[in-house]
Amino acid sequence: MKITCRNCGATIPAANINIQKMVALCTECNNVFALDQHTFARKSKRVIPKRPPRVTLHTHDDDDHLALSYRMVLGPGPKIGLFASSMGSVVLTMLLFGMRADGAPGGAILFVGLLLLVALYLLATIITTTTTISADEDTLQITSGPLPFPVSDDKLLNLDEIRRVYAEQTIEAFSGGVPANNVYAEMSDSRRIPIVTSLPYDYAHYFALLLDDYLHARTKDHEFDEALEAESVPDNEHLAAALESELSPPQRRANTH
Repeated sequence: MKITCRNCGATIPAANINIQKMVALCTECNNVFALDQHTFARKSKRVIPKRPPRVTLHTHDDDDHLALSYRMVLGPGPKIGLFASSMGSVVLTMLLFGMRADGAPGGAILFVGLLLLVALYLLATIITTTTTISADEDTLQITSGPLPFPVSDDKLLNLDEIRRVYAEQTIEAFSGGVPANNVYAEMSDSRRIPIVTSLPYDYAHYFALLLDDYLHARTKDHEFDEALEAESVPDNEHLAAALESELSPPQRRANTH
């Protein structure tokens, strides 16, 4: 991350930035200007593709956090699960009513009723589940709900341990050879951890680029902060005084507008 002069566009040296006073001095044109949160806004160096349908981005451009959610974005695996649970619910419902009409034993009716409840629960889970991906300065978190799924895929990862985020195509065992796409986090110990799985290509590609770009920008921000601390005199109190003394009253008035 770098800060440029609003007047001439020159890069401001770290020694000429006073974080405590939120003010900077340009050595090229002698312009003094105040810093604000927009000065430090992350700017992506890569083009993020258009957000796919049914994905909600909860983050503004000047926010340090990233949060997005999606629902009913189904790869081949979940689509097969949705079809199977739907058909199972219909078949079991018809079977249950038929058994009751034929006077079947109570135990058999209860067993089929339990199977129907399981099928309906799986169907409701697939239809209602919203997956949320959120990242802040320290962690990457993936949660899903509101109904708990039999196999939970929620996770919490330390951002400092993530090298990169990427998408990869795979063939799921129960998809009939139809390719799906997963998003992985490559960790510092060479492990790869699935973040979200079984997605269409455009969704996986979008999530991977967005998360990796956030990770890249965060790393650059930390490098800038470390360089700033290394180059700057503690508190930079002398800079604030120098800025005021170098400007005449007319110049100070001009730079406040």
